[in-house]
Amino acid sequence: MGALIAGCVFASLTWIVFGDVEQILGLRVPDPLFHVLSFLVLPGMFLSMLASGNVHGGEIWVAVLANFGIYFGLAYLLIGIRKTNSRKP
Repeated sequence: MGALIAGCVFASLTWIVFGDVEQILGLRVPDPLFHVLSFLVLPGMFLSMLASGNVHGGEIWVAVLANFGIYFGLAYLLIGIRKTNSRKP
């Protein structure tokens, strides 16, 4: 469950930081927080650029799905390692 939540959070952050949320909902990310969040969602943006073959032609939904997969997998792996290590006497 935690991995699913982590994946959804980072997928949402991708849309909030690089999507059109500001125009739709009026949400604006403050500048210092924008730099931190954009660094966290950068892997999905790189995969979006790679999929489109153009730096300026990347689709936001590809980045959202990529970040969901990346952070879901990372959280699933870390939760599994933590559970494995906590079972040992």
